[in-house]
Parts: sequence; structure tokens; C-alpha cells
Amino acid sequence: MTKIEDLVMSFAEGVRAFETASRVRDATREHTQIVEAFKGLTQYGDEGRDALMALFEDPSPKVRSYAATFLLRHCNDEATRVLKDIAKGEGLVAFSAGQALERWKEGEWSLDPAPKKRPGLSKSRKGAKAK
Repeated sequence: MTKIEDLVMSFAEGVRAFETASRVRDATREHTQIVEAFKGLTQYGDEGRDALMALFEDPSPKVRSYAATFLLRHCNDEATRVLKDIAKGEGLVAFSAGQALERWKEGEWSLDPAPKKRPGLSKSRKGAKAK
């Protein structure tokens, strides 16, 4: 299993554990696992984010919803489709999926912001003098 596959598995396991733990105790550890797995995947750029898209087919609507919520910027059409489908259901997962879409539409979503462009740097540093 590759490191990327391990991170995708860790993300899914974290979501499942978070769902269970949050019913009986503080689920900070599980939330941290989800966020850290996603951060690890982003270190691989689009390849890592693309790998997380495999969870769009997970049997758990909670896992699908989390993956789609984290990937709204990266693959908006697919993530929106997943969230809209889940939001048609009932319960907390459906409500959360709808809220993720609302936050996205309102511009309040920030789970995976686009890389900031640094002013003054050109695309090519070829020929730049070393200081």
C-alpha cells in the first residue's frame, strides 16, 4: 500500500471513528486524524486530492460527505454532486452536507484554500541572480 493510500484510509477511518466517538465523548483526536490525513494528502498535490475522490464511492454517507466537503475546491462538480445527493436524505449527515454547500456558496468555506500567489515573483526564476 502506498503512502497516499494509507492517508486515504486514515482519513476514512478518522471519519468513522469521529462519528462513533462524538456520540460518547470529545472527538478531538479523531478530528485531528481527519485533518492530518488531509494535510498529508495535500503534500502530494493533485495526486493526493485525486486519491481522496475514491471515498466518493464509500458505503458510508458520512465518509462520502467529509471527502466531498474537503474537496470542494479541487473537484467542485463531483464534490457538489456527492453533497447534493447526501443532502436529499434525512438526519445530521444530510443537514451537514447541505450546510457545506451553503458555506461554499457564501464563500465561507476554507478547508483547502487555493495556494496564495506571492506578489512580485514571476513564473520563471530562470536567470534570477542569487543574493
